[in-house]
Amino acid sequence: MTDPPQESGGDLPSSIDLPDDNSEHQEKSGASSDDPNQTLAPAIISTPQAATPAYKAFPSAARQREIDRAVRKFSGNAQNMFVHHVEPVLQHRRDDLRATGRSKRLHHKTAAQIWFLMSPEQSFFWTQKVTELRLALKQGTLKVEDCLRDAGYSDEWYEYRRFAEMAVAEYTKQEVPEEFREEGKHWVKDENMVTDLTQDDIKSSMADQATEDDREEDEQVEDQTEFLHSATFPTGTGDDMPLLDQTLPQVDLEKAVLLCTTSITFAAGQTESSQLLDVLSDRFDYEPRMMYGNFAHANYKEIRALEGKQQAARLRQVADLFDATGMVLFYYYAYPHVWKRLRPPEVDQTVASVVHEHWRRMSLPQKGTWEIYGRRAKKLLGDGDVDGLDLLELDSMDPDVFDLHRITEETLG
Repeated sequence: MTDPPQESGGDLPSSIDLPDDNSEHQEKSGASSDDPNQTLAPAIISTPQAATPAYKAFPSAARQREIDRAVRKFSGNAQNMFVHHVEPVLQHRRDDLRATGRSKRLHHKTAAQIWFLMSPEQSFFWTQKVTELRLALKQGTLKVEDCLRDAGYSDEWYEYRRFAEMAVAEYTKQEVPEEFREEGKHWVKDENMVTDLTQDDIKSSMADQATEDDREEDEQVEDQTEFLHSATFPTGTGDDMPLLDQTLPQVDLEKAVLLCTTSITFAAGQTESSQLLDVLSDRFDYEPRMMYGNFAHANYKEIRALEGKQQAARLRQVADLFDATGMVLFYYYAYPHVWKRLRPPEVDQTVASVVHEHWRRMSLPQKGTWEIYGRRAKKLLGDGDVDGLDLLELDSMDPDVFDLHRITEETLG
């Protein structure tokens, strides 16, 4: 079954299962006719979502499967989300530069290629957003249909667009449009939204403000006068200072301890009862010399930068290194962990022997977990899908990578 046609601006179809008048989407995304966002300049209104019947042509079961596949691809990593939102902006800005004739540079790179040129701020933003999406999809707080239609959260389209404009401006060496700068977030073009103040209104407002300022000044003077009359000034001999042994009995230590204990208990209970999104987890640092076998020579950034048949061929070469049992994937994760621990090694003990011993003693359910992840990575890489590299980047922020690191630590003990 072939995938439905997609827009050239990104990896994700613009819309699914929308009525012709697009009223349902406007109601969900908060873009109704009485929404203040409608008064914004056309330049910052999100791209119109044209209804496409591509997914309606599928049978019900196949349709849901294709929707899930598209959402998994979109939320697979930060680069996919970045490319979807940046590609149409990049094309639009490139056309504007060519039309004006002020720039001779063609800016031929695609959004996927400039991803590797972006600042850490861009990488952190898109990684955080895609992590939030994956968590929301996993918990069921965000429907796959809504994620597919809105390319994320409908109420965060401005942030998506703003960071996309910033990325394009950084690549083309141009300024960010005024409406997408940090200080222009609430910029409004419709002059009818701005209240016209007449001269009388201004004078009245100034008079009220002056009266209020005078009243506050008088109150401050009165407070200072009362303070001067009632204050007791020290003589400099230390007679006015209370002694420490006279001050301590006034403190109720039992209440203080109880208050401190209550505060600590409340903070602990609040942390346990709330599910927090930890997007700042520590990355796993490793070096190529720690890796298992031929993986020490793999360069995943170089593979991601390739396109077409060259990229697919390199991905299939990586897929051939994995087996169907999940053992190679376990070795792949366990080698760096054991390499860091094995200092100094015991007699006749190597990284390979330690990892092999743990695999030999591993229970069948644990081996089944590695088999599932290993088969998935091998399938994606064999199909030429670059998302298969997500599990292999040990220092990435992917939730599955964190899970496999955690499982590895539990296995090694």
